Amino acid sequence: LNVGEGEGDASVAVYANESWTASSDSDWFVEIQDAGSGAADVVISYLSNSSIDARTGAITFTAASGEMATVTVNQDGRPRTTVVDVVVNSEVHNTLETAVIAAELAGTLSGDGPFTVFAPTDDAFAALPEGTLEALLADPTGDLANILLYHVLGAKVLSTDLTDGQVATTLEGSDITVTINDDGVFINGAQVTAADIETDNGVVHVIDAVLLPPVDCEEVVEGGTVALEDGSTEATI
Repeated sequence: LNVGEGEGDASVAVYANESWTASSDSDWFVEIQDAGSGAADVVISYLSNSSIDARTGAITFTAASGEMATVTVNQDGRPRTTVVDVVVNSEVHNTLETAVIAAELAGTLSGDGPFTVFAPTDDAFAALPEGTLEALLADPTGDLANILLYHVLGAKVLSTDLTDGQVATTLEGSDITVTINDDGVFINGAQVTAADIETDNGVVHVIDAVLLPPVDCEEVVEGGTVALEDGSTEATI
């Protein structure tokens, strides 16, 4: 079962022409309509006498085979989207998806938020020194988790909210610095290449480099690429 956003409804792809039933944990009316070609349209509405709180809930779809899938819907009947969904559904964020799941942050970043995520592309991770990513994945809930949290703000910050010289504290605890000039918008040394991908729990901005938290000089390993103390540049030591 593959649930996605449609024109005011949720669209559901039904595999192997299985029949699906739907049930809700709140006052939702759910009707699955045959759309042909092994697909179906789902019409979601709430009962006229239901409370506002009852208009946000989970709908569980069950196949004849017993397979189940659940989607959370908002008051207008749309499936709820998160910053994690943006990463998972992106063709250029496969490495970030792997890292977020390995670091056990997918659940956290699927929460209420709000979050702002600066999302490095696959090319950005590929530009790290050889062996860096593999070493981080070997300890996913340690340094990798901290680096990923350095890409997240605990507030929804759109591109229109950013100003030159602005400093913001990440969920990792260290600050990032915004630079805006004729060349574009930069977070530390990383350029924002796509902005304002909004979700129900925040916003995602795509960047072209991996942000690394500041470290003390004595902690720098020779030959590694690190962010400098002022957070503005990176250097190979």
